[in-house]
Amino acid sequence: MKKTIVGTALGLGALMSFLVLGDKVSANVYESNAAVETTAVIVEKNITELFSERQATDKVLPLPEGGFLYGEGKLVDKDDFSKVLSEYNSETDEKSITVAQAKSALIKQMTEEIEAQKSFLNRDLLAERGTAPPTINYFLIKGETYKSEAFSGSGWRYAGYWFINEYVSPDTGYHSFSGPLDFQTVGDSARVGDREDVDNLYYHQILGGYQINPADGFVRIKSGLSGQPQLTYFTNNPINGSYYIVRGTGVA
Repeated sequence: MKKTIVGTALGLGALMSFLVLGDKVSANVYESNAAVETTAVIVEKNITELFSERQATDKVLPLPEGGFLYGEGKLVDKDDFSKVLSEYNSETDEKSITVAQAKSALIKQMTEEIEAQKSFLNRDLLAERGTAPPTINYFLIKGETYKSEAFSGSGWRYAGYWFINEYVSPDTGYHSFSGPLDFQTVGDSARVGDREDVDNLYYHQILGGYQINPADGFVRIKSGLSGQPQLTYFTNNPINGSYYIVRGTGVA
């Protein structure tokens, strides 16, 4: 049965989509303390905005379909608003909680969900290098670094992630996913390429991308594809123990 709320409801759908399911967080893997703090700030900021028109002592009612109700409201059939399924009042319902309690609970819940996703992405089940191109995006904000495990084996070996630079506007806080990344290879020469470079190598044995060498230090590289900022690292017959480091530049 289709249902909808008639009343002042504080919906969590868009907030959850931004914080948990969208590109910003679900694909992110953060390692530094600064990044964890940034995630916490984002969570608290968005939840605070959700309740921005309410006082800390106001009563809100957690709804069975998600979100919170402030004041009086009815749960009605979406196709027939005259059909009332349930009635609610946040001031009198025994299940109501204060805005302060709701914010605290949501911050805890969303932070735990983000941490769980980060933990999932960091599991050993997701190889950090392999014989096939990666399928997972890994976002890096300015100054964040990712260091791979050591490479071994023969033939072409690929990083376990597509890396994307995340730009945060210092004026508006707006996030965009574009710009260059800094790559460094240690112990062996390698290449960095975008999706076209990797597809050409993997499917057609056509070599492309940018060669980087240990003596180069960090090399700033940008995808050549419009709207596809992903870059990854790949190497042929790697020297045992070689590895790579990627760093976010914060450049748009």
